[in-house]
Amino acid sequence: MGKENQQKILEEFVVDNEDLEILESKISNFNIFEAIGNVRYELRHSDFLAFLMDPSNNHGLHDIVSKKILKDITYKLDHSTIISPIDIDTINADKLEVRREWRNIDILIIDWDQENVIAFENKIDASEGDGQLATYSQELEDSFKDYTHLKIFLTPEGREPSESNCDWIAYSYKEIQSIFEKIIDLKKSIVSDEVLNLLKHYNEILRRHILEDSTIKELCRKIYREHGDAIDLIYENKPDLRSEISELLQEKIKNTQKNIVPDKFTKSLIRFSLESWDEYDSQSVENDWGEYGKILLFEFKNRASKPLRLCLVIGPGPDSMRNQLLKTANNYKGSSVVDGNSTAENHSQIFSHEILSEKEISDLNFEQIRNRINKFFEVGGKLESIINEIGPHFAKSFEKLDQEKNH
Repeated sequence: MGKENQQKILEEFVVDNEDLEILESKISNFNIFEAIGNVRYELRHSDFLAFLMDPSNNHGLHDIVSKKILKDITYKLDHSTIISPIDIDTINADKLEVRREWRNIDILIIDWDQENVIAFENKIDASEGDGQLATYSQELEDSFKDYTHLKIFLTPEGREPSESNCDWIAYSYKEIQSIFEKIIDLKKSIVSDEVLNLLKHYNEILRRHILEDSTIKELCRKIYREHGDAIDLIYENKPDLRSEISELLQEKIKNTQKNIVPDKFTKSLIRFSLESWDEYDSQSVENDWGEYGKILLFEFKNRASKPLRLCLVIGPGPDSMRNQLLKTANNYKGSSVVDGNSTAENHSQIFSHEILSEKEISDLNFEQIRNRINKFFEVGGKLESIINEIGPHFAKSFEKLDQEKNH
């Protein structure tokens, strides 16, 4: 496909595309939960749900959220269940306590008046650990022996727990989202605008990121049917996040003057040395590991599906030099040195610091990632601290190697 045809396809895609404008309007509205990066973090969802279900909090909803969710759960159960919707409806809100992370259980609701205890285990992306729910059940039995127990396993799709003979009840975010829609509609005249907007934002997050929004899904299908060539072309040329991270790191290294000497750059490995090391002859060993044949280099490891890390690696070189540097690493008392043993032939990783976890890289947008990396490089930041802490130890090691070499 020629460049002129490609440009025409893209022009037809963006000019007077009403469906595209509707889709953009649906997904571009400001959302506080997206702004702070708490879209799929289970902890943040549990925090917010617990906040809303606790009648003692200052959201102005009293016990509306807790009762509506619990009545919905108990109504959908077999009527032989010990706790009924009527039991829930008659709960005394003043005798209701909501706890977070009690014995690692995500949300625990204690009805002190009627002696009921309701546990929620929240799983958005992860699955439950082996025997996790059985452990939690035992904790409840030990601590609330004479209470009635209701145990809820909350997931986006309402899937059943994987543990066999499990008495945890499957419940979905779709059902919670439906309840929030009713609360927004019925209580908009009695709650503050701030709380109402917060509920709307959270409901939108559930639709966009936790559940499948059927309206958006159908719009996407319609747009693709009509503009598939343009979308395929855009996809082929979409930004690669790991490439953007690599380019940002390379730019920061080139423009950071203090003691930093750029070395070999690739997409996944961005290396640099220190001026305070390079003044010693022993740093140069004429290997083909880096760009300039140095034995000791920092490297940012920027591999797909891995955290972004800053590492310090001893590369190929004479055994006597490598052993001296390994000895320095083993004698160094800083908490960051994690390994003095070879991680590959003639390569020894002796330091590792995580800058961004794999999950953070997946969840954060590029601007948020850029801000984190900028902060790492800023004056007085973590990189400067690492260099100031580690650099002098290996400078002394190179000085010793030079002295031995000259005698």
